[in-house]
Amino acid sequence: MEKLTEAFQKDDVAIVLIDIMMPEMDGYELIWEIRKQPKYRKLPILLSPSKP
Repeated sequence: MEKLTEAFQKDDVAIVLIDIMMPEMDGYELIWEIRKQPKYRKLPILLSPSKP
């Protein structure tokens, strides 16, 4: 989560690609965390399924 926080401190985030199944939190939880920040409420987020 630290690396994610560092990445989102920059203002040049244009799009996010998230794996739905991650070790610490799932992709849906991560989306909620990102969307809590007003400047990222409209940020495009793509979800990638873990299994084909």
